[in-house]
Amino acid sequence: MASWYGEPFHGRRTASGEIYDMEEMTAAHQWLPFQTIVQVENLDNGRRTEVRITDRGPFVDDRIIDLSRAGARSLGMLGPGTANVRITILEMAGDPSCLELQVGAFRERSNAAALRRELEQAGLEAREQPGTDGLRRVIAGPFGTLASAHEDSSAACCSHVPRTRRSDRIARTAPAGSRGTRRTSGGFNIMPGGRL
Repeated sequence: MASWYGEPFHGRRTASGEIYDMEEMTAAHQWLPFQTIVQVENLDNGRRTEVRITDRGPFVDDRIIDLSRAGARSLGMLGPGTANVRITILEMAGDPSCLELQVGAFRERSNAAALRRELEQAGLEAREQPGTDGLRRVIAGPFGTLASAHEDSSAACCSHVPRTRRSDRIARTAPAGSRGTRRTSGGFNIMPGGRL
């Protein structure tokens, strides 16, 4: 199932760092690498379109992709808001044989260090990477395949990573009591080729 998002997210920064423009052909997916190009087919009317993954979501159990308003318009799903879809990967960003996961982003260095230690204790390679936005990212990997990245990180991290509401993620503010923690997609941003 696909859905779409527009206001109030238009003009805000996405999980990839880009500014969201609801009139661009983009989408949010929970774990496909940013910049991956996918074809989305509306199974209800047969229409197809191509979008680029720039954000994380959707965070509703029965949905697999959140389209921009332009993407939803091209599939004829603006009115209904959702549609049954099939997704086909057309172009995977980076080197899909060498994937890393961003499992957290923190304003406080001690929180990043604590998560990195937890990942290492669970048997995963992990590192910290400071960003120009003031956040310190915790990166796990490398992983050989998308499936192993998703499976290994979920097994090691899910007990430590709280799910966030979309409003927490998009507004780039931490939930109350989190001491500077910001996480997406149950905590995971997949990055091909070891790059953010």
